[in-house]
Amino acid sequence: MFINLGIHIAFDGFRIDLGVTAMGWCKVRKYFSITLSFISLCYSCLATIDQFFATSSDIRVRNLITGLLIWVNYAGSFYVFLMASSRFRRTIRLPTGPKNRLYNFIHNHIDNNQRVLNVGCGDGILSELIRLNYSDMYVYDADVVDLRHNKKSSNFHLFDGYHLSQYDTDYFDVVLVIYVLHHVKHRNILLDEIMRVGKTILIVEDILHEPKATILDHFFTFTHRLWARFVCKDKEAYVEFWTKSKWSNTLYNYRANITYTNIPEKKWYHYVDHGMFVCSN
Repeated sequence: MFINLGIHIAFDGFRIDLGVTAMGWCKVRKYFSITLSFISLCYSCLATIDQFFATSSDIRVRNLITGLLIWVNYAGSFYVFLMASSRFRRTIRLPTGPKNRLYNFIHNHIDNNQRVLNVGCGDGILSELIRLNYSDMYVYDADVVDLRHNKKSSNFHLFDGYHLSQYDTDYFDVVLVIYVLHHVKHRNILLDEIMRVGKTILIVEDILHEPKATILDHFFTFTHRLWARFVCKDKEAYVEFWTKSKWSNTLYNYRANITYTNIPEKKWYHYVDHGMFVCSN
């Protein structure tokens, strides 16, 4: 049995508020712990109101803050138990890495005995999935920094984010560009190189919805740049999202055949889709 014990003690001269929550595998214990958490939450609200109005003005603020902290603890515990319940776990999906989901869309466009370049490979997990399922495939990785989990692969090189001059024209059968281009400021330069070295190009991107694209483009650009600059400590970070029509118009300048596939997923923000463009001659 898993035990999650949350104890928060608030001294008001005479009162000690003790919140204890427990979670077990047994369904009865789960629902009991959920009920206990809910009762504790209600009690904390009442205790906060009681402390605020029953004490002198000089300690009301302290008691109010303490009560609110206890309330937040109980609310968090209640949510944890909802997540723990099998009934709720079927409807609430925690965010996971996109690699397996993306692989299911990509593998239809690749085959053994091909050369594949993964531009902006990141942690390299997607490339490892391809190698695992296609033993006779040659997978190359390129990125501006080496963030791969498996650094034993010899087919990796650092590049400046724009130029792939070490590769000849049409050297690769397939080039993968997965959630990369919205970070590229001068993406036409990188697109020129990608289209030169690859026969088939698979581009996966966040796609803004058309009606509110202008406003949302600025909003997501601003928030993602803040995140990159202050959380990821990347002062040179660049982010810009495009709509499906803008991506299509840009890609048609390079290739005659462009197909788009929507990648469904549970979105955490409403106005952004995920899609894959397949560019071929």
